[in-house]
Amino acid sequence: MNAIYLGMYFLSVMLVCTVLVLAIKRSAFGVLLLMALIWFLIGSCIYPIFDLFGIVERGVEVQDFISRNGEPGLATALHVLLASIGMACGYMYRPRKGIGDSVVGAVTSKLIGANDSFVWRVSILLGIACYLVYFQLVGFDVALINAAAARGGDFEGFGEKDSYLFIKTVAAIGLVATSFLPMMLLAKKDRIFILLYGLLIVMAYSNSISRNLVLYGAIVPVLVYVRLKWDMTKRSARYSALIVASVLIPFALLVLNYGKVMGHYISFYLSGDDYSMTSEVGDVSVIDSILNNFGFQWVSVQAGIDHFFRTGLPLVTQEQFLAAFFGAIPSRVLSFFGADFLYYGTVTTKLACINSGAFGYQECTVPPLAIGYAAYLLPGAGGFLVGFVWLRFYVAIERVWLSIQASDYRKLWIPYFLWAAVVNFFTFIPSALALTMTQLLWLIVMSRLRIKPAKNKSKAVARGVLKFKPVKAHRAARGELP
Repeated sequence: MNAIYLGMYFLSVMLVCTVLVLAIKRSAFGVLLLMALIWFLIGSCIYPIFDLFGIVERGVEVQDFISRNGEPGLATALHVLLASIGMACGYMYRPRKGIGDSVVGAVTSKLIGANDSFVWRVSILLGIACYLVYFQLVGFDVALINAAAARGGDFEGFGEKDSYLFIKTVAAIGLVATSFLPMMLLAKKDRIFILLYGLLIVMAYSNSISRNLVLYGAIVPVLVYVRLKWDMTKRSARYSALIVASVLIPFALLVLNYGKVMGHYISFYLSGDDYSMTSEVGDVSVIDSILNNFGFQWVSVQAGIDHFFRTGLPLVTQEQFLAAFFGAIPSRVLSFFGADFLYYGTVTTKLACINSGAFGYQECTVPPLAIGYAAYLLPGAGGFLVGFVWLRFYVAIERVWLSIQASDYRKLWIPYFLWAAVVNFFTFIPSALALTMTQLLWLIVMSRLRIKPAKNKSKAVARGVLKFKPVKAHRAARGELP
């Protein structure tokens, strides 16, 4: 039976990798697709292969789940395989018009008229200003010491100052500047604001202890920039791009492995408490540690399957809908108008809590993410459906990316932001959905401000320096290239 499981997981790896190779070959957008699917690829496809061969030391979460529920079986392997098939079909099947194309096209039309430099600069200044105000009101030490606890929902360390926590949410709106970074690096201008952006990322990390923030806020944009540089004709530029990528990829793995640990170390250092890295990471190899950061997804699929067959009904929770439609409205505003029931935080049945319960945890700390939730929705067929829809939206955004890349690369921030929005939506984490909707509202408002753009030669730069190939790009956008 293990041989069957291995075959199914190996085929899943091949299908996802095929999609990623085609996407990366097609354009720089493939880098973003890779970063979107890396959690599924490692956590649901590669991790179980290592586990079946017995060459990975199981992490705490996987051990806790298996000790309570047993090892994932055939149904889990089949669900992962069908999800992979759904992704491959979603990426390969390219109709000229679909629901994803309509949604992406509508949002793009709302944002296309924005003054790029203005939105980029104002977003950075908004984020930095809000974090400075937050530090002033809460206290620098208090903010850093309690950052990790606050992320888990524990606000006791702030005392009466917990009423200022909403300022961090406003500050996070400024992180839409991430979508602009690759294009600003290509333009080789606005270096002061590039440095300020780095300061914004440092301040955001110190207030969230999120390794994903470092990964997606600093490393991924530079990798996209490197892939865009690859489209240049000069060989020297390609060599330098390879060097940068060879440094960034190992650094990204280090961030995944030690990003949270470093934040906890800073917190314990400022509070004066003792801290042991071994007790947090465990006495395991770096490879085991990295794999264990993703392994919760594999067993979350089994948790979803068990829940479905135990209840006989698909799990549909209200929090995702409330976060998507009303998440941009502050909870205090809803409370003022007597509409507390529209705030996603008041929902009693929460997806992350149900999933965490399968691990034996009282805290709601283990979200199932897209493929795990697909198992709660409908084992097997749900995996195919979620995988298919997920990649169909990426294809729609990729088309916009290729079309814009062929005309004016400065507008690539629009499909970049849309990519980030889809990533957040398919986490099914309410706070991520709410932040995405708030950021979208911010960008739409900024786009409606008729600020005249500074005169530039962006189209000339796109044609002359980067030497993109418009005809090829448009053909790829229509799905005519492999």
